[in-house]
Amino acid sequence: MTGDAIYNILYNSGSGVVFDLVGNRIWPDQAPQNATYPFIVYRIADTEPSDTKDGVSQLDVVTVTIESYATARTVARSTAEAVRTLLDRKPAGTYGGIDLDGVRFTGQQTANFQSDPHIFVFEQMFQLRYKR
Repeated sequence: MTGDAIYNILYNSGSGVVFDLVGNRIWPDQAPQNATYPFIVYRIADTEPSDTKDGVSQLDVVTVTIESYATARTVARSTAEAVRTLLDRKPAGTYGGIDLDGVRFTGQQTANFQSDPHIFVFEQMFQLRYKR
């Protein structure tokens, strides 16, 4: 569900930098085998419910990883910077039909793309506060 919000924010950046760099090449979990670079892959890494004494969690903290892939390190880095600018401290709102209470950037690292050493990857982590 929170993946729908991530896709919506990234895809609907309109003529913003993220869309200008990757267009609609934004996929959950993994890209298609012959995907054109650059592209973005996002994954739900963890969901932590907020404990309550008398019912189910009404607010979950969801950790999402977003990977920016490109054939040039500068493009992968630019894509990652654009993603961070777009998502970090995103205000509460409804995105892709999902109610978020905010988004927070929590870290970034470069990653290896084991299938091809000529592909550059920047992996970022975000925490989304998801109103259930």
